[in-house]
Amino acid sequence: MANVTVDPDIFESQGERSEGIFDGWEGPSPFFLVISDETDKAAEALHVAIGRCMRVDGNGNELTAAEMASTGEYTANYCSPVYLTDRGRMAYLDTNPG
Repeated sequence: MANVTVDPDIFESQGERSEGIFDGWEGPSPFFLVISDETDKAAEALHVAIGRCMRVDGNGNELTAAEMASTGEYTANYCSPVYLTDRGRMAYLDTNPG
């Protein structure tokens, strides 16, 4: 089982908090935005990363397929497709267990 480590200051480096229906990166459905001139490579990287995020439990552990089938730990239940926005490639997770 791999462990995912996040910089404790990650939210401070994200820029302004997004207000609105999804609450941006702080809310139950965090958004991930990749800004790059190489939009195809950015889309592929984000697609791979968001898929891996689906396997991360509430304790920050990246679960294997076998662990996903047998765990009682909550993991995200939805990831969006990768969208092209006016700022870059974007995807989001539904991490709200409610």
